[in-house]
Amino acid sequence: MINTNELQALLQSVKDDKLDQRTLEEFRDSLIHFRTDIKIAVAELKKRRAIFMLQSGQTSIMAKKLEWDASDEGQRLLQLTGYEQALGEEISGLRDRIWSF
Repeated sequence: MINTNELQALLQSVKDDKLDQRTLEEFRDSLIHFRTDIKIAVAELKKRRAIFMLQSGQTSIMAKKLEWDASDEGQRLLQLTGYEQALGEEISGLRDRIWSF
Protein backbone atom coordinates (compact mmCIF):
# COMPACT_ATOMS: atom_id res chain seq x y z
CA MET A 1 0.00 0.00 0.00
CA ILE A 2 1.26 3.43 -0.86
CA ASN A 3 1.60 5.78 2.10
CA THR A 4 0.34 9.04 0.62
CA ASN A 5 1.13 10.97 3.81
CA GLU A 6 4.76 9.90 3.59
CA LEU A 7 4.82 10.80 -0.10
CA GLN A 8 3.36 14.25 0.54
CA ALA A 9 5.90 14.88 3.30
CA LEU A 10 8.71 13.86 0.99
CA LEU A 11 7.40 16.13 -1.77
CA GLN A 12 7.28 19.00 0.71
CA SER A 13 10.87 18.34 1.83
CA VAL A 14 12.13 18.37 -1.76
CA LYS A 15 11.11 22.03 -2.07
CA ASP A 16 13.96 23.14 0.21
CA ASP A 17 16.40 25.16 -1.93
CA LYS A 18 19.31 24.54 0.45
CA LEU A 19 19.58 20.76 0.01
CA ASP A 20 23.01 19.36 -0.82
CA GLN A 21 23.69 17.03 -3.73
CA ARG A 22 23.67 13.84 -1.66
CA THR A 23 20.30 14.66 -0.07
CA LEU A 24 18.86 15.52 -3.48
CA GLU A 25 20.05 12.16 -4.80
CA GLU A 26 18.45 10.36 -1.85
CA PHE A 27 15.16 12.21 -2.40
CA ARG A 28 15.31 11.41 -6.13
CA ASP A 29 15.83 7.72 -5.39
CA SER A 30 12.97 7.69 -2.87
CA LEU A 31 10.65 9.36 -5.37
CA ILE A 32 11.63 6.86 -8.05
CA HIS A 33 10.72 4.01 -5.68
CA PHE A 34 7.37 5.67 -4.89
CA ARG A 35 6.68 6.08 -8.61
CA THR A 36 7.44 2.40 -9.20
CA ASP A 37 5.03 1.39 -6.42
CA ILE A 38 2.39 3.69 -7.86
CA LYS A 39 2.81 2.26 -11.36
CA ILE A 40 2.29 -1.25 -9.98
CA ALA A 41 -0.83 -0.13 -8.08
CA VAL A 42 -2.17 1.67 -11.16
CA ALA A 43 -1.68 -1.46 -13.26
CA GLU A 44 -3.65 -3.52 -10.73
CA LEU A 45 -6.46 -0.98 -10.66
CA LYS A 46 -6.59 -0.91 -14.47
CA LYS A 47 -7.02 -4.68 -14.46
CA ARG A 48 -9.88 -4.32 -11.99
CA ARG A 49 -11.40 -1.53 -14.11
CA ALA A 50 -11.42 -3.82 -17.17
CA ILE A 51 -13.29 -6.52 -15.26
CA PHE A 52 -15.64 -3.92 -13.79
CA MET A 53 -16.45 -2.60 -17.29
CA LEU A 54 -17.35 -6.09 -18.48
CA GLN A 55 -19.56 -6.79 -15.47
CA SER A 56 -21.23 -3.40 -15.16
CA GLY A 57 -24.97 -3.31 -15.74
CA GLN A 58 -24.68 -0.01 -17.59
CA THR A 59 -25.25 -0.11 -21.33
CA SER A 60 -23.05 2.75 -22.54
CA ILE A 61 -19.28 2.94 -22.22
CA MET A 62 -19.52 6.46 -20.78
CA ALA A 63 -21.96 5.34 -18.08
CA LYS A 64 -19.65 2.45 -17.18
CA LYS A 65 -16.67 4.81 -17.01
CA LEU A 66 -18.54 7.28 -14.81
CA GLU A 67 -19.70 4.47 -12.54
CA TRP A 68 -16.09 3.25 -12.23
CA ASP A 69 -14.71 6.74 -11.62
CA ALA A 70 -17.23 7.27 -8.83
CA SER A 71 -16.29 4.01 -7.08
CA ASP A 72 -13.66 3.83 -4.35
CA GLU A 73 -11.25 2.00 -6.65
CA GLY A 74 -11.92 4.47 -9.46
CA GLN A 75 -11.20 7.38 -7.13
CA ARG A 76 -7.98 5.68 -6.04
CA LEU A 77 -6.95 5.21 -9.68
CA LEU A 78 -7.56 8.89 -10.39
CA GLN A 79 -5.53 9.89 -7.34
CA LEU A 80 -2.61 7.60 -8.11
CA THR A 81 -2.54 8.70 -11.75
CA GLY A 82 -2.19 12.30 -10.56
CA TYR A 83 0.60 11.34 -8.17
CA GLU A 84 2.35 9.43 -10.95
CA GLN A 85 2.35 12.49 -13.21
CA ALA A 86 3.50 14.80 -10.42
CA LEU A 87 6.32 12.43 -9.46
CA GLY A 88 7.62 12.40 -13.01
CA GLU A 89 7.88 16.18 -12.93
CA GLU A 90 9.47 16.23 -9.46
CA ILE A 91 12.05 13.59 -10.41
CA SER A 92 12.94 15.54 -13.53
CA GLY A 93 13.33 18.70 -11.46
CA LEU A 94 15.54 16.89 -8.97
CA ARG A 95 17.75 15.59 -11.77
CA ASP A 96 18.19 19.15 -13.02
CA ARG A 97 19.11 20.34 -9.52
CA ILE A 98 21.60 17.46 -9.09
CA TRP A 99 23.26 18.24 -12.42
CA SER A 100 23.66 21.90 -11.40
CA PHE A 101 26.21 20.91 -8.73
